[in-house]
Amino acid sequence: MWFCKYFLVTFCFFILFSRFNTEAQNANRKTVIKSIEFSGNKITRRQTLLREIEFARQDTLKLSEVKSVFEKAQQNLMNTSLFNFVTLKPTYSKDSSLVDVHIDLLERWYVWPYPLLEIADRNFNAWWEDKDFSRLNYGVYLVWWNFTGRKDKLKVLLRLGHEQKFGLFYELPSFNKAQNLGFEIGMSHARKHEIGVQSINNKLIYYRNDELFPEKKTESYFRLFYRPGIHHKQYIELNYQKVSLMDSVVIKYPEFSINGQEQLQHFSVSYKYIQDYRDYKPYPLSGYYFDVELRKTGLGLLQEDGVDFLYVKSSIRKFWKLKPRWYFASSLLTKISTKQFQPYSLQRGLGYDYDYVRGYELNIFDGQNYGLLRSNLKFELIPRKVKTIKYIKSEKFSKMYYSFYLNLFFDCSYTHDRYKSNLNPLNNTVQYGYGIGLDFVTYYDVVLRTEFTINKQNKAALYFHVRAPI
Repeated sequence: MWFCKYFLVTFCFFILFSRFNTEAQNANRKTVIKSIEFSGNKITRRQTLLREIEFARQDTLKLSEVKSVFEKAQQNLMNTSLFNFVTLKPTYSKDSSLVDVHIDLLERWYVWPYPLLEIADRNFNAWWEDKDFSRLNYGVYLVWWNFTGRKDKLKVLLRLGHEQKFGLFYELPSFNKAQNLGFEIGMSHARKHEIGVQSINNKLIYYRNDELFPEKKTESYFRLFYRPGIHHKQYIELNYQKVSLMDSVVIKYPEFSINGQEQLQHFSVSYKYIQDYRDYKPYPLSGYYFDVELRKTGLGLLQEDGVDFLYVKSSIRKFWKLKPRWYFASSLLTKISTKQFQPYSLQRGLGYDYDYVRGYELNIFDGQNYGLLRSNLKFELIPRKVKTIKYIKSEKFSKMYYSFYLNLFFDCSYTHDRYKSNLNPLNNTVQYGYGIGLDFVTYYDVVLRTEFTINKQNKAALYFHVRAPI
């Protein structure tokens, strides 16, 4: 009897030891990338695709790391915004020492002649407050993504109506053999019937002339990119801007310009560094993003008594997957400026573009320095689903995906204004907003958000947005 027990214990020990030994051997086993093939890239060049994946032919990978490396390649290709779907299919040899990698791509539609109909306000919610249809812009905005198959972009803008603008822009992500240098160039001319000239009670005050243009602006820039790796990017930019103002504007609002000058022209130079490890840029759920920008506005070359100030702006965003279907995200945005005078025409605090506290979409916080903290707790209400719309023949549009997320959020900010804080009671104090929202995410980087918010002043409102909050 004792012999059977001894034999059974020995046998179990042998099985466990063999299993652990096999797992250890498998963990150290390696495979070699024999080939990398793409399909579906009718326009996108092979070299452009290879630039976005972190392995190459003849590379050696541990079998234990292959899955994560291949998943990262799929993420990188999706984050180019050139494809609706990316599917990576590895084929291994019998002993798994070699692997052929096949990547199937579904390219997007790249040429978008947008019929332009947009609001002239800071955001949709600010326009919806008055619903003034005279404050609309119309025209054509031609965007040609992947213009030559090199992930480049050509944009032509013809905008009429409330704010008229004509522009031509081109971006080429890489032009050298190492594919780490690129550039962007653009030029535009704009003129407006109405301009925001100051803020009172944290509301933007406008100057309007329906027959003449209170402000005309000509701008051109050249930006040089350096991208040594997939997740790191730097650029330097040289910008020229000329602003012409009506005399009635600078007489009534002298701080909109400098010393009552009807014309301001200046050069600016800036440097920006970016780290981007987000899983999906339009609507990230994991990873992080960091940037820092240094901009000197006014180089003293065109006007002796002209524009002259400097600021540093930085943001960091972090995304966590807490457990299946639960996510958390937080971000911090800061801006610090030097003490030199900033004309109102060039000053930007919170409340413009996408830099705002949720709950204060109708307000602005003019200032030279600020900090903005955002946080989100998300639940994946409807996980990603793939659908085919049968009556649409083109696969670029017929095959789509969507998902819904329920989220709780809290934002807070502080804006420092050294000029007109007496006119704006919400400046130089901490403000916050919180609430609940529903996000809809689908193909072509579309994000639609509806949020119910309550701010520090206990004002409740429902707002609509078309971009991820963090």
